[in-house]
Amino acid sequence: MSKEICILNGTKWILGDESTEPMNWEDANNWCKSIGQDLPPREVLLMAFLNPEIRSNFANNYYWSSSEFDSYSAWDQDFNIGDQNVNFSKSAKLSVRAVRAIIAEASEQTEQEPVAWMWEDKRNGSNSWATVVSPAKPEKCEYHVRNIRPLYLASPKRESLSTDTMLRLISEHQDFPLNLARAVERECGIGGGE
Repeated sequence: MSKEICILNGTKWILGDESTEPMNWEDANNWCKSIGQDLPPREVLLMAFLNPEIRSNFANNYYWSSSEFDSYSAWDQDFNIGDQNVNFSKSAKLSVRAVRAIIAEASEQTEQEPVAWMWEDKRNGSNSWATVVSPAKPEKCEYHVRNIRPLYLASPKRESLSTDTMLRLISEHQDFPLNLARAVERECGIGGGE
């Protein structure tokens, strides 16, 4: 029987096959494609770690995600303590677990509260950013916090914005397109960027 990891952004993520050998990031992507599956995004790996039933299908190793950090490194998920890092170059050999992505039925996308919050945090004067996951949302005013995102077991249902709301947002932010985009995200309940 297929094991569902989560539903994120309208996509149901199903646990797939695991490689018998560690691989570098490029080989991991190619292997997943060769078996008709996908290397999981970092959010999906995090949800797999947060669910004890799914986590039991992973070894206490580092697993590659499909999420690139830059041209030299990609995010990994530590299934021992739960951290996500970019400590390894893409040439490092890490564990690989594939997933299958299926469009979720509208009835499965129930409205709900976030189960956790994910953000990047710069601590102790460090120049690098660490991923943090917590049940509590961080304070946005903290200078060392960026990219705050809610995590759901299923994506929340969202209604289209009304014409009145769109016209109000356009008039308030017409000179600053990025501010307009962020305002639309906030109106839609999307955890936003910096």
